[in-house]
Amino acid sequence: MFQPGDLILYGGTGVCRVTGITVLPPSNGQYYVMAPVFAPIAETIYVSVRSKAPMRPLLSLPEAHACLEDFDTLPSVTAVHRDPRQTAAHYQDILKSGDCRKGLSLLKGLYMKSAAEAHTGRRTSQTDQRFIKEAEYLVLGELAAVLGQSPEEIRESLKNAISVSA
Repeated sequence: MFQPGDLILYGGTGVCRVTGITVLPPSNGQYYVMAPVFAPIAETIYVSVRSKAPMRPLLSLPEAHACLEDFDTLPSVTAVHRDPRQTAAHYQDILKSGDCRKGLSLLKGLYMKSAAEAHTGRRTSQTDQRFIKEAEYLVLGELAAVLGQSPEEIRESLKNAISVSA
């Protein structure tokens, strides 16, 4: 069970701080009271402590450093589907896994694909743009929270590692 003050990764919401545990009627069940850390607007989320929703503690500091150190050697992952729905499902599966390295592989692939498209004068697809934002929010948010940096600082260092302009 998480405690008030804990930082956790909650599904597609990203990094949240558990601000309390409360009992809500009519079920009188216990609920985590959480606040997303990097959300653009302040919000409060209530999630049953018994929920099957994907919630986990953030990476440890050594795990976060290891993920970033491995970034250069990670494969770059993008979708091989022509259908945007299949591409979106592929990307969503990667992000739902909650695996930092898989998320970084996706970001690496999307950054490289986007840079290549920009170099040839093509626009990045809406699907790729959407998942760049979502992956940055989830993956870079977790790394930033663990490392005490901003997601923008993490993004810049990753893009510099693959020589892609921000």
